[in-house]
Amino acid sequence: MLAPDVRVTLDVQRLNLLRQRPADGAAAVSEKFLDRRRCLTQAALKRAASGRPVRFRTVRHLAAFYGIGVEALIAPATRSTLPAATAGAFAVERLQCAALCDAVLATGQGRLADVRGAPGSDKSAMLAECTEDARQRGFSAVAVKLARTEAQALHPLAQLVRALLYIGPGGDGSDMAELVRSRCRALDLGAQHVDACLGMLSAPATWPLPGAQAVQAATLVALIHQRARRQPLALVVDDVQCADWSTAAMLDTVLPATLDLPLVWILGSEAQPGSRADPLGARLEALPRTTFHLAGVPGAPAVPCAVGVPRERRGRNIN
Repeated sequence: MLAPDVRVTLDVQRLNLLRQRPADGAAAVSEKFLDRRRCLTQAALKRAASGRPVRFRTVRHLAAFYGIGVEALIAPATRSTLPAATAGAFAVERLQCAALCDAVLATGQGRLADVRGAPGSDKSAMLAECTEDARQRGFSAVAVKLARTEAQALHPLAQLVRALLYIGPGGDGSDMAELVRSRCRALDLGAQHVDACLGMLSAPATWPLPGAQAVQAATLVALIHQRARRQPLALVVDDVQCADWSTAAMLDTVLPATLDLPLVWILGSEAQPGSRADPLGARLEALPRTTFHLAGVPGAPAVPCAVGVPRERRGRNIN
């Protein structure tokens, strides 16, 4: 992550275009930032507009204010001079993900990032870096990986609920019900949510009844709400293309219902060459989001999925 005290030069023409509205003068913008308890002085704004170097934190605040990526504000001639911390792989993508986090902090509204990588694109590495960047900004991060690993024994939905309830890998055994009750009480969740949490933690092999699924979705929304109300939340789900139907349906229901909270969703999916299949559900496809496409290595193997029913629907062959 770029240090906040590093000085960079902005793209003056782009900045002036953003400030063409009468209400976006230096005094008005500075006053809006003060209302949000963020320091952005008129002097810093005038310095940026004159083409003189400004601190990177100023760039972050401006990008969050205008709802654009940080990289879009930095002058092209100076992008190549950025420190080594951002000069490696995913430099631009990390800056843009950081801008999404800053926008969440500035507005209190949720954001969605969709990271799509071909096999061998190091998509998971980028997600890990963006997760750490979010933590550095004060977010509480919850990460779930849907691809199969040797150590993975839990259903993806159970992983997510455990992480949101602060239950580590060792939190098993006969005391699980009492542990869930105590964590729900600590998060001000009513007793009606305890059974739903236990149901999701048990990871049933069969598709849940519609009524039970609706109750579980409502509980998951309430759980995310309580976590995000206490601290901005980053929810990172890797290998979404491996989601089984229950997990995919839950994401399709829960994610749109939480975008009014101070959180950022970062979904990672593997894009097979030549495939047009979208791993996101029908409701998620209509949501505004920032999409990153990462190039992969030709011939790299695809990621194995964790559970048996793939998210992608395939058409039947007709002879």
